[in-house]
Amino acid sequence: GDLASALGEEGAARARGLSPAQARWLVSRYGSRWSRLFEGSPWGTQPLGEEGIPLAAEVAWAVRQEHVRTLSDLLLRFRLPEIVADEEAAASMAARLLGELAGWSAARTEREWRRWRRERRQMYGGPEAGRDRP
Repeated sequence: GDLASALGEEGAARARGLSPAQARWLVSRYGSRWSRLFEGSPWGTQPLGEEGIPLAAEVAWAVRQEHVRTLSDLLLRFRLPEIVADEEAAASMAARLLGELAGWSAARTEREWRRWRRERRQMYGGPEAGRDRP
């Protein structure tokens, strides 16, 4: 879409109670479909991180619409290490929400967490994200 359209969508998102950063994030990622993220999501505008992005509702959207099946897939789509300061807290919350939506056992959630740590290191280098548990 054009700039005027994007600005209009951001204005609509802000009118719905989203912060300017959240509005920009959602419109840049989802365009005019941003408001559909909240359909069927019990989490409303709850963020995964202190920065206000990404939103918990995006986890439900990713499962329903984008067919995300792994924690690594979800967090790499968000580029999580690039956008949040407390990566561990945001990743842990995402693991919990994704596990709840997907019906994962505690063991599966733990495997997903370990996989995320490995793949995060491969993609971004540096120390692995987080500790041993989500």
